[in-house]
Amino acid sequence: MIKQILPFRFVNYFIVISLLFYSCEAKDAYFKAKRSSRQTESTLRYVYKDASKIQKALGMGDEEISSEDQKKMKESLASPEQQNMLNRYAYLYDFLNPDNPNKLKANNFYWDSVQQIYFIKSPTNRKLSKKYEVFGWHPHWMGSAWESYDFSLLSTVAYFAYIVDPETGSYTNPAQMQEWRTTSMIDSAKAHGTRVLLSMASHGVSENDRFLSNPAAWNTFSDSIASLILSRNADGVDLNFENVPEKHKESLVNFVRLLRTNLSNKMPSGKVFLSITLPSYSTREAFDHVNLGELVDLMVIMGYDYHKGKGITGAVAPLRTTNRNGISLQSTLEYYAKNQLNMGKTVLALPYYGAQWKGKINSKGVYDTYYDKDIPYREVMNLYGTNYTPQYDFVSMTNYFFLEFGDSTSVECWFDNAASLEKKYNLALSYGLKGVGIWALGYDNGYTDLWQLLDNQFTTDTTAVVNPINEADGFPVSMGSFMMRYRDILTLTYLLFALAVVIGWVIAFADWRVRTGILGQQFFRYLFMLIMTLLIIPLLSVMNWFTDQRITLLIAFLFGAFVFYFIQKLQVNINIKRP
Repeated sequence: MIKQILPFRFVNYFIVISLLFYSCEAKDAYFKAKRSSRQTESTLRYVYKDASKIQKALGMGDEEISSEDQKKMKESLASPEQQNMLNRYAYLYDFLNPDNPNKLKANNFYWDSVQQIYFIKSPTNRKLSKKYEVFGWHPHWMGSAWESYDFSLLSTVAYFAYIVDPETGSYTNPAQMQEWRTTSMIDSAKAHGTRVLLSMASHGVSENDRFLSNPAAWNTFSDSIASLILSRNADGVDLNFENVPEKHKESLVNFVRLLRTNLSNKMPSGKVFLSITLPSYSTREAFDHVNLGELVDLMVIMGYDYHKGKGITGAVAPLRTTNRNGISLQSTLEYYAKNQLNMGKTVLALPYYGAQWKGKINSKGVYDTYYDKDIPYREVMNLYGTNYTPQYDFVSMTNYFFLEFGDSTSVECWFDNAASLEKKYNLALSYGLKGVGIWALGYDNGYTDLWQLLDNQFTTDTTAVVNPINEADGFPVSMGSFMMRYRDILTLTYLLFALAVVIGWVIAFADWRVRTGILGQQFFRYLFMLIMTLLIIPLLSVMNWFTDQRITLLIAFLFGAFVFYFIQKLQVNINIKRP
């Protein structure tokens, strides 16, 4: 009987050892396969590009389709699969209605749920709904870019920035403060009813440590910035602290309290508008957002710069992540919701820029990448958008380009466009936030699609908000999220269940009739082994979170060998000795 079992046993050993050997090479194989697929995609893009040149040389295509229609077709191709039918095929409407005197854009469709029909709204008759907040920074380096801003779609614009001298509280950039005193941007914004703030920037651990330890500098700052605000009849201050030491958590609250009191006393109306930025993940414990929320009028979560640095390619603002302890917009909002942030006074700021990495193939055939630069949306479109169709990552819900060159180098660029930003706007609204923020205004100059998205999303009180995660994956993601959220409870429940099963088996096997009934036939022996395997799989999955995959496979191998040996020994003993 034992001789009959040996071949089967060796087959099991061979399979398990093969799996162990394969796991050692799996990582490199994965990256090689990924690189190969990207090379194929790059080759296809070059083929399409060459084909386009040939068509142009032969005089084909240019007369049949106008450049405007080509642009619309390209935008529809670049859209991810989640886009609705109107957005995807909007160019057909324009193509079929070329003589429309008002030049209405097809993506101005909106649904009238009462009459059950679609209407088109005029781009010259739009107004931001008072229900929402759209906050945008105008960096001083953008110069006259504000002339193209649609202030009717901005509830607040903040001039960036008053750079704080941590020793005195005064500013260190007089040229920019002189520009603040003269720029016509403020007049234009106020003419449209847009709130105007002056941003204060204090960045760096050392700078914030010195400033927040110096109450005398607080008074100087409040006097200085009050003078600048009053000189332009502005509405208030945007507080932009980054890398605040946690020891100054209370000092930051005291500073904001003093600032509000001093500015309120100096403003003719007695009212001042204060906003403050909150970090997405790093140093957020230094911000007492509950007490700060009582002192400010608006809180702005900086939902960008999630990926930056050598080898860490990925979305600037990933909507979600598959990493167990990874960071994303979803985990940021869950953190603040769990810690009692006032969502009704908060907006989520999102990037109008992408991140670019460069890479070079190493000896293992895998790209070594390094962070190159931030790249504004207009530059992304100018460099890539006219020649290539972006790929779409359905986890982070972000677009990216990956280009490879003959000298074994690569360029990778992750960015958001109107389609991906729409998902992130919906995520913010699904958490009950008041609206969104923009870093930074002017980064999209020359393109109107991001303004059109704001129009579609925030000029009506009846915007339909669809959670993009549920929309993309439905029940599986909801169930997966539930299991991850309560994994400790579920793991403990499973372990108790498994222990109860084991104890039950031990008690049952004490009876020779049970042993005979279960182990006396080959079918029941294999069924018993299958049950034991099913019991161990969830436990091994949990172990895989905390240990190396090879260790997990080794434990699985040892457990399987033990169960197999145990069953066979019981079978032999049954045939030899019976009470």
